[in-house]
Amino acid sequence: MSQFEYLVGQPVSLARSQGLQARYFSPGAGNGTMDYRPERLNIWSNADAIITRVYCG
Repeated sequence: MSQFEYLVGQPVSLARSQGLQARYFSPGAGNGTMDYRPERLNIWSNADAIITRVYCG
């Protein structure tokens, strides 16, 4: 997980351009299911499309 911490503070477009298999969360978007999958990377961003949190689950 710590291998993705560098993304915090970066634009979401950076993660997307790297082709990361992740679930993306943003304010006001329908963000899908909340099922737990330990291998899945979750990326949260703010209204300015800046990544604020990354975690697995």
